[in-house]
Amino acid sequence: MGWQREQDKRLREFIKIIYHHHPYYHALMKKKGLKPEDFKKTSDLIKLPITYKKDVLKDPKKFVLQPKKDELKKTLGFKQKIKGLVNPGAIREQLSMEYQPTTFFSTSGRTGVPTPVFLTNYDLDKLKEYGVSDFINFAFRNAGIKKRVAQNTFPFAPHLAFWFSYIVARHLPKTFFYSFGTGRTELQADMIEKFKINILTGMPFYLKHLSEVAKDKEIKSRVKLVLLGGEGVPEGMKERIKNNLKSIGPEPVVKMTYASSEMKSVLMECAPSSGYHTHPELHYWEVVDKESLEPIGCDRPGVLVFSHLDSRGTVLLRYYTGDYVHKGITNKTCPHCGSKKPRITSDIERLVDMDKGLTSKKIKGNLVSLKTIDEVLSKFKKLKQYRVVITKKDPKDKLSMDELIIEAGIDKRVKNIKRVIQGIKNKFKAYTDITPIVKKVPSKEIYKKVMNTMKGVRVIDKRPT
Repeated sequence: MGWQREQDKRLREFIKIIYHHHPYYHALMKKKGLKPEDFKKTSDLIKLPITYKKDVLKDPKKFVLQPKKDELKKTLGFKQKIKGLVNPGAIREQLSMEYQPTTFFSTSGRTGVPTPVFLTNYDLDKLKEYGVSDFINFAFRNAGIKKRVAQNTFPFAPHLAFWFSYIVARHLPKTFFYSFGTGRTELQADMIEKFKINILTGMPFYLKHLSEVAKDKEIKSRVKLVLLGGEGVPEGMKERIKNNLKSIGPEPVVKMTYASSEMKSVLMECAPSSGYHTHPELHYWEVVDKESLEPIGCDRPGVLVFSHLDSRGTVLLRYYTGDYVHKGITNKTCPHCGSKKPRITSDIERLVDMDKGLTSKKIKGNLVSLKTIDEVLSKFKKLKQYRVVITKKDPKDKLSMDELIIEAGIDKRVKNIKRVIQGIKNKFKAYTDITPIVKKVPSKEIYKKVMNTMKGVRVIDKRPT
């Protein structure tokens, strides 16, 4: 395929820059006796070990391209060298714009210490270029919106989600983008009606909360498109957001995005569950076995690993995302939009997710999927908020019995609360073989606990380690 040949070409050009200007990978390649000419195709990247978040955290600056004057001579193109001779001031300014970090994004820190990812103006231009194209070709596709009025509810922080929306929105034609962040939810619900918002973007947990407040206030919604990102979304939660908005206006299309600060990019669905359209010009994606970490081919389940092919600032090769994709990556033509570029299938799950844990936990001797917990509880229409706490009957005794407590924020309009609580117990028992303790807790109190971090942590393990 044409894009595969283009990727090989980009790697051959980019690996020279990495070899001469990247402190971490230069030292790694020297240690392994590797040179740029050893990387002719993207498949040759297997010669390098996988890079983990812990590697970056040891010294984030070592992962930033840092060209030195003598080394630049080895990576500048012929035209740039001529320009440097004719106008040395101009080439210095160009290289400064290209290589000097101007800002950083930070990972949410949900799985550990936040990781800084440095960007230059070169990176910000790429973010804008591909973001505008993806919004027009994928996000807005078939949404039936001509004059776009969007409300950005991603948390205001040095985080990719908010700033991607802000940066790209400034360059989208016929689009008014209102960036509000999370919080002041009553006011945000009023803004949906007052500003005639027809596009909502944000974290799933917060947009569920916002849509419920809007429904309770009986505001008039014109929302036709909801873009979710920042965390995994159980189907029940997507349906709840859609149905809440449908009850006060048109039924919106709900699409997902996939991103990470390390990628310095956001991938989008062109239709619900279409898969995330990748940028083969920017990244080379692999799927590796979660145990052996060996590449297993694109169309099989495994962990996603990516390499930058055109980036400045922080640059990563074979970076372990920790995201498990159940159906892999498909190279087939997209049946929805006709794109021939690879798509990461939409069924992605974090291997390291929630608080202190893996995708599953042993509770009372049973292996329980955290995804199952979300799926079961998000389907209860009378459950406005929830949080699950895994603890011990005696918190100080490691050997005491496990307890699973569901803090349930039940709709105030419910009259028979005991019936709802029993229904939650029965359904949970049926799916997990565990009978939970269900405690009625005010929805606002649960919401504050859950949204205390960048991403909504709905399951927390308090058992002593």
